[in-house]
Amino acid sequence: MAQATAAFIAGLPKVELHVHIQGVLDAPLRHKLAQKNNVPDIAETVEGLERRYQEFFSACCDRSTDVAELSRGFFELFERGGRVLVTADDFYELAMLYYRRAAQMNVRYAEPFIDFMELTRWGVSLDTQMAGYRRAQVEAERTLGVKSAWVLSFSRTADPIEMMAAYEDALRHRDMIVGIGMAGFSDESSPLKFNQLYTRARQDGFRLTIHCDPTVPAPAIHQHIRECVTQLGGGGVDRIDHGISAADSTGLVDLLRRNAIGLTICPWTSLPALMHHDDPDQAFFEGVVRRLFDSGVRISIHSDDPALAGQNWVQEALEVVADWAKFTQEEVVQLSLNAVEMSWASCEAKAMLREEIVAYQAIPA
Repeated sequence: MAQATAAFIAGLPKVELHVHIQGVLDAPLRHKLAQKNNVPDIAETVEGLERRYQEFFSACCDRSTDVAELSRGFFELFERGGRVLVTADDFYELAMLYYRRAAQMNVRYAEPFIDFMELTRWGVSLDTQMAGYRRAQVEAERTLGVKSAWVLSFSRTADPIEMMAAYEDALRHRDMIVGIGMAGFSDESSPLKFNQLYTRARQDGFRLTIHCDPTVPAPAIHQHIRECVTQLGGGGVDRIDHGISAADSTGLVDLLRRNAIGLTICPWTSLPALMHHDDPDQAFFEGVVRRLFDSGVRISIHSDDPALAGQNWVQEALEVVADWAKFTQEEVVQLSLNAVEMSWASCEAKAMLREEIVAYQAIPA
């Protein structure tokens, strides 16, 4: 069986389940919005911003960089960038930046994260954010053929009371929201401290996911994954973002497979967490991606925050997996089909996506 090529991957219909819309904010748009809204930023020119992004990505690839320090640097860049987003038009432009790029990569359906809590703290209402996203969502489906639904991402560092208030406020926009998630700087504390929010969201009919970041050391991260699969929200989440530390535990691999819990894996933002290994690439692509896939765990491949990851999008994420983990065309197709099954699209939409992917696979090389 032939190894998947970049050309084959480019034509493959895709589903993206792990991309933070704020994480696609590139230097040109960031500079433009900072100037328009008179917001001081970390650099005064596009070139200066691009240099800061590149310095961060280079640090990610440097084995001497402290992972915790890298994580703090990421959130500083990410959250500071969010301050240039002020008006509904800004959020429209940001979303359209993603949708246009998604269309170029043959992404047919996406469930982007909205990291909204820091923005509301800065005085940008959720209504303003959602107005821009709604306009872009409608336009992208009509003009680009990219369908989507939004996942409301809560800040892990927020107080649970603040989270519940933010959740209640967001219910006005529930027609746009398919599920809830949680991201942010992770520590060793149990995710069950968020159980009230997750249980309420489950009762209200939302789907559930949560980041289980590889920056949290074992055994804490193993316990977190177990709690998320079996307890959070009253009976476990529907999928897990990252979660690659499960590859270290046969018990967790069995648990994920038994419960049909998928992992949304992002190569370009996960690799830095494995830099302490003698061979980080082997540790990630063979020890994580290939092991989980071959073990029958449902995994899918995504971009996460491409602006902070060297402008590596879902296309490049699949390419690097095919290259380093030696995935064949059939296996890359299975990754795309996995994403369909892990998505929260309607049954009808899933059937259409599956049909398109299988038809593409049948086209002679």
